[in-house]
Amino acid sequence: MTFPEFSNDQAVFKNNFLQVMQFVFNHTSFDPENEMDQAALAALKPLGVEPGKDFDNSGVARIDGEKFAKTAADIRSESLDIKIKSQGSTELDAVFLPKGEMTLRNMVIQSAVGPVGLPTQEAQYPSIGTIDGQPMLASEHYVIGMTQKQLPPTSAFWSATLYDSESGLFIPNEGRKYSVGENGGVKLDEQGGVEIHIAPAQPEGVPAQNWLPSGGGAGQVDVMLRVYGPDIEAMKVWQAPKAIKL
Repeated sequence: MTFPEFSNDQAVFKNNFLQVMQFVFNHTSFDPENEMDQAALAALKPLGVEPGKDFDNSGVARIDGEKFAKTAADIRSESLDIKIKSQGSTELDAVFLPKGEMTLRNMVIQSAVGPVGLPTQEAQYPSIGTIDGQPMLASEHYVIGMTQKQLPPTSAFWSATLYDSESGLFIPNEGRKYSVGENGGVKLDEQGGVEIHIAPAQPEGVPAQNWLPSGGGAGQVDVMLRVYGPDIEAMKVWQAPKAIKL
C-alpha cells in the first residue's frame, strides 16, 4: 500500500488535503443511509475526490491550503478548550460512539484532537484538569491524588498518560516514562491509593513509578486517563481527580 505524504494534520490541510482524502475515501466504507457519510461524499465530489479513483492532481480543484490549515488550527484550538474546560469530566466519551450515534459536533472534536480510540463501552478517556481551572505547565510541579475508592472503576486496567499540549505527543525523557498505571508501573500506598506527580525532575521521596517527567520549559501539558474495560454504570457518576499545583 502506498501512503500519501503525511506529517501532521495541519501540514495535510495546507499541502495535500485532496490527495489524502482520496486515499481515505478509497479505504473507507460509506453507509448510504448515514447522513454524515453522504455529506462527506457530496462535499468532496465537486473537488474531484470520489471513492475508487486514482488521485490525479490535474483533475482536482485548486483549494486554498493556507485557509484550510488556518480553519483546522482554529477548530483544534476550540476543541482543546472544550477538552480542558471539561475539567476531567467524561463528556468527551461521546467522541467515540459508533457510526449512527456520533453527532457532527463530536465528530469535529474527534477529528481535531484525537481521532483514534476504542468505542466508549470498551475504553473511556477522561481528561484531568487542574483544581484552579488553569492549564498545566511543563515547568511546574503537580500532584494527582486518588484514594483506593477513587481509582477508576474498571475490570481491566487504567493509566494516566502525559502529553505535550501543542504537539499532542509524548514528552521525550531518558527513562521513556509516559504513563502511570496498572500497565505502565504504579506504586500504591498502604491504603491502596496513589499519588501521581508531574514535574520536570523526580521529586524527592516520590517513587519513579509514580513520576511523569514533564520536560520543563514554557509549554503546556495534558494528562489523560485511559480506563480500559470500564464499569459503564459506575463511570456515569465517577469523577476524575484534579491536579493540584504544589
